[in-house]
Amino acid sequence: MMKTLLLFLLLPVMAFSQGNDPDSVYHWYERDREKNPEKALQHILNGIKKAEKRKDKYHIAAYLVKLIEQKNFIRDYDGAYRDFKKAEKYCIDNKIDGQLPCAYSQYAETCYNMEDFAHAMQYFHLADSIFASQKDGIGVVISKNNIANIYQVQGKYDLAIKNLLDAARNVDTTQYRYIKVEIFNNISELYETIGENHKAQQMARSAMAIALGGKRDNPQGLLRSYAHLTSLLTDQGKYTEAEKYYNKGIHLADSTKLESLRFDILRPGIALKVIQDKMPEAKQMVTEAIALGKKYKKNTSEMYPIRASLARIYLFEGQPAKAISLLNELLNEGRQLDRRDDIAEIYNELSQAYEKTGDFKKALQNHKLFVVHKDSILGREKQKYFKDAQVKYETAIKEKQLAQNKIELLKKSSESKKKTNAIIMLAALVFFLAVLSYLIYRQQKLKAGQREKEFQLKAAISQIETQNKLQEQRLSISRDLHDNIGAQLTFIISSVDNVKFGFNLQNTKLNDKLDNISDFTKSTILELRDTIWAMNHAEISFEELRSRIFNFLEKAKTAKGSIAYTFHLDESINEMKLSSLQGINMYRTIQEAVNNAIKYAEATKIVIEAKSEKDRIVIQIRDNGIGFDTKATDRGNGLGNMKKRMKEIGAEFDIKSAKDAGTTVMISLQNKDDNA
Repeated sequence: MMKTLLLFLLLPVMAFSQGNDPDSVYHWYERDREKNPEKALQHILNGIKKAEKRKDKYHIAAYLVKLIEQKNFIRDYDGAYRDFKKAEKYCIDNKIDGQLPCAYSQYAETCYNMEDFAHAMQYFHLADSIFASQKDGIGVVISKNNIANIYQVQGKYDLAIKNLLDAARNVDTTQYRYIKVEIFNNISELYETIGENHKAQQMARSAMAIALGGKRDNPQGLLRSYAHLTSLLTDQGKYTEAEKYYNKGIHLADSTKLESLRFDILRPGIALKVIQDKMPEAKQMVTEAIALGKKYKKNTSEMYPIRASLARIYLFEGQPAKAISLLNELLNEGRQLDRRDDIAEIYNELSQAYEKTGDFKKALQNHKLFVVHKDSILGREKQKYFKDAQVKYETAIKEKQLAQNKIELLKKSSESKKKTNAIIMLAALVFFLAVLSYLIYRQQKLKAGQREKEFQLKAAISQIETQNKLQEQRLSISRDLHDNIGAQLTFIISSVDNVKFGFNLQNTKLNDKLDNISDFTKSTILELRDTIWAMNHAEISFEELRSRIFNFLEKAKTAKGSIAYTFHLDESINEMKLSSLQGINMYRTIQEAVNNAIKYAEATKIVIEAKSEKDRIVIQIRDNGIGFDTKATDRGNGLGNMKKRMKEIGAEFDIKSAKDAGTTVMISLQNKDDNA
């Protein structure tokens, strides 16, 4: 997702730090910048002419940098490049060191909007190095925020959060509200990306509070907070509250008459309407957003959320072919620009679209690609890095607050010296006793805390050692199964094939018997591989179980193509974890139920459905076959084994069937996540 960069907000502040604005150029420029871009451009050109007359080199350079910003705003990229080269040459020739990094930063933003991230990163680093050499703290903060924006687009979230948190803890909220709002909004988006919705909301609300404070002269930052809160609350299912912030954003865009802001609030608004199944409103909003995107020359990254929402609308309307076509276009664009987070999301959407069409093979392929891309972006090491950076940031903020508290104490102490000696002595005595009491209390508390931490650490180490030993035993057993039993089974298959090849078997029964042995051995190897897979995992998620079931259904479809197979897994249980025993028993039971339906039911349709009901996970395997009388039929080994497997993992098991009415196998398992 693209973000608004910061430098254009700070250039007036930086310019005024070197001298006043003699021609009021900044005032008139900021007034007309969005409502009348051509007029704003003329203000800058007039400012350059006046500065040239009085030979004011500093303001000539500052106004040239402003030209880059305005050309970038109206998406005149060629003009922005020409003005950048003029500004760069002028700053170097006339040694206007303060404006040179600003020129680099502004042109980097232009490259960013052109989606040329390599050159954007190059010029942002140039600006950052010059700001650092000039000991310009606010310039370094701006550069780090902008560099973080590029890392986020590229899916490098660990590097993005490092730069953002470095910037956040070095900027003063009261003096630089614009920067703080922008940085908090950016951090909020990163938290949302790794699934930290609560912290994402905290940061978005902090950004909103800062933007609402003071003169309220930052409508862009405030609207971005509204947009992000709309998105976060929609994801949480709090649609009423999400709609409240969406309406606030629309009102802000209309009241300020900044039409370009309306595009930014429409993006989360469309997603909200889609989830609420208000398709006519959503389609109308998509049409408006696309028109605004064309008018303001939005790039493909900025248009991505709109077009992705349109694909979801197609899917809801029962037009999966249109959705797949549009998603493939978005996928090609994402690959060209290496937008990894968008690519992962598109693979997930394609998996669902292909599943709607009944093409389980492509659904599985895209789902696997989604998992691979998601893991590459948010692997365990990156998440750990992200959380470490977060801890460092919170520690730095606390240290800064502590320093401020000490300054306040020193001020109070200075004022107290003006009082009488008796009051000073009494105050000193009280202060001394308070500090002493606090130190004693703090010391005792630290000791108690240390003992508690030591106890917890020992318990955790003991638990980890036990788990490691169990895992080592599992791995050892699985290796033995693979190396010994697996090799022996493979040898049997090879021996049977050699017998058939080496002897001209005239006995048809013997030949069939050898085929049965070979097929049975191959089937045993597959069962053995499934068992080894389960033993190699301490925990198995429904996501992994889903992939296994997809593979099994593909093989079943090959064996008996006349049956239509449907498999639906509720998204709310995707990340739920099962133990290895629960996972393999659940898989075996589903496998047995499907095999029974294929062999005996004479069915034309088999449906597997897994969903969450209150505090339980419910799985159903249904067929439309001939059914059987559950009371009259002898429950053989197959049904008995299924019931026994479910009993082993504490799950409830039931079979409902009647002649000519199909069969339903029901499994119900306690949701351990809800208990937690």
